[in-house]
Amino acid sequence: MSSFPKKYVLIVAILVSIGIVAIFSITGIIPNFFSGGNLGNTNSGESIQYKMNLPNQTLMFNTFSSYGLSTHSGRQIHAEYVSDTSSLVGKSIDSITLNLKRGGSPSGTVEVGVFNTDRSIKQLFGKINTNAISTSYSDYSFSLPLPQIYQIQSGDRIGIKFTGGDNANHIAIMTDQTNFFDGANSYHTYYTDSWKKSTSKDLYMILKSSVYDTGLTVSASLTEGTNSTTQSVTLISNKPSTIFYTNDGSTPTTSSAVYSSPITIFSTTTLKFFARDSLENTSPTMVQIYTVFPSSYDVSQLYLTTSGGREWFSKWDNRHLRTLNNGNRDPDDSLFILTGSSDSKLVIDGDGIVTMSGKQPRMYVNDQAGSATCWRSIY
Repeated sequence: MSSFPKKYVLIVAILVSIGIVAIFSITGIIPNFFSGGNLGNTNSGESIQYKMNLPNQTLMFNTFSSYGLSTHSGRQIHAEYVSDTSSLVGKSIDSITLNLKRGGSPSGTVEVGVFNTDRSIKQLFGKINTNAISTSYSDYSFSLPLPQIYQIQSGDRIGIKFTGGDNANHIAIMTDQTNFFDGANSYHTYYTDSWKKSTSKDLYMILKSSVYDTGLTVSASLTEGTNSTTQSVTLISNKPSTIFYTNDGSTPTTSSAVYSSPITIFSTTTLKFFARDSLENTSPTMVQIYTVFPSSYDVSQLYLTTSGGREWFSKWDNRHLRTLNNGNRDPDDSLFILTGSSDSKLVIDGDGIVTMSGKQPRMYVNDQAGSATCWRSIY
């Protein structure tokens, strides 16, 4: 019986140890152990994708139940406050579970997520209609769509918001009065006419991450390459962070320009950029090289010096390389002629660029007017 390659065993062991859901691709000689064949047989040259459903990461598991507190128009938010010393800072979550109960006959929608100081939503995890909440305490989970995650920051308030109802008609949320989780580093807070806090209490709350946190990454909306027109590039980070960049080929630092809006690429540019979050984690520095080179030039019309003629456009971008000497007409355009001194020379590269040389080179366009023997020079 052949053994499973060590490098694959190592990958699986690492993934299991950190408890993630991983999707990865293996290319090369793949044991049929994975693909359903007999042990020892191999499958060469195939690219196979496997999804490994591994245990979730639980970052907060506080299910101590003391008693519930009502949420209504007079007390709109109950949340777990994350201080700068909390073990939650910098952790990524995609699921929040709370223990809720409906009291009386409240009407409206309950929002669950992360809230700002001004009570606005910083990150919404989900909503639930009050009618869908049981009249006895039950767990309700709210999740972000995969693979979206939220990185917890100092000052976050994670919890519930309900602006309807009153004391008799409310949504109650279970609390833990033992301060089981993280001591005073994270604690219960609520809003009436201002924010109040209970540093010796917590919410009944479960916070999970069901996807592997790949760390801080940053990318550009435009793939590097050659373009024929001016381009706009948007820089994107997978987590809240500041993006620093340079467009002159130099290595960016935290003293470099801070990205705030799409970058316009007018000409060939080497764009380098990286992201840095509030915990001073940094992403790898990315490099994108953009070449802006028109496929043909639209400035090819000569200035008209006489009336009665017609517009003329060059045929310099027809991909035909040719050279004109003094007195020569363009073999691809019988109206165009080069004159001047005996050493006058004109090279047309076929891509829209003309190079002139000589003491007194002149370009003429002779437009027929009236008869085949009557020409006027337009230059």
